[in-house]
Amino acid sequence: MSSKFASPFMAKSPLYTGHPKRIRFQGNYEVGDLPSEDDFEVKFKQIKGDSKTHPQLSVQDYSSIRKDDKGFYVERLEKGEEDKSDKL
Repeated sequence: MSSKFASPFMAKSPLYTGHPKRIRFQGNYEVGDLPSEDDFEVKFKQIKGDSKTHPQLSVQDYSSIRKDDKGFYVERLEKGEEDKSDKL
């Protein structure tokens, strides 16, 4: 870890590689789409640990699909933040 404040759990989780608030998705998505709950369940099951090491989040806590140079992703929204997708 490069920072003494970095969490060792984030580095090992397949969900949090690169940006700590992003979950990467693959598939036939368009920007603004909402991933299905099934797609999220698959991703959430990849997290090792329990509710003490990973907070219990729901699909409503994440944005609609976004895209960058690495592909599609959703981002955890801050408390009170709303997604700005026109497909909602």
